[in-house]
Amino acid sequence: MGTASLSILEARGVYAALDLELDHIATFRASRGGREAAPFHCVPWAGEDLSHIDMRPHLHRMSVDFFCAPFAAADVDPAPFHGWPANSAWEIVEERRLRDGATATYRLLHLVMGARRARSPYVASQTTKA
Repeated sequence: MGTASLSILEARGVYAALDLELDHIATFRASRGGREAAPFHCVPWAGEDLSHIDMRPHLHRMSVDFFCAPFAAADVDPAPFHGWPANSAWEIVEERRLRDGATATYRLLHLVMGARRARSPYVASQTTKA
């Protein structure tokens, strides 16, 4: 697992990057008034070549947030630890720019206990109150 294939969602003052190989939110940051906040973290070895290490895929670039199904070990349907959503590729179904931001729909390429998983994150421009 090397460099991630990212889908970027941006709005004025908001940036989010989703890792399409593992369904992790790779980066999230917001800026306002010249200040930037990036409140989430990524493992320090993200981006390094770890092909020589036997490591579960989601641990290579573990970051901000990822969906687990099941949460830990799979005892009903064979799957890697934390399930297919956190360990296999997602595809872009739709990306849309909106007046105040952006949205996209992503679909997991692997079934989870017979079901198809999708997610649709949305970022919107920050508003200020007078």
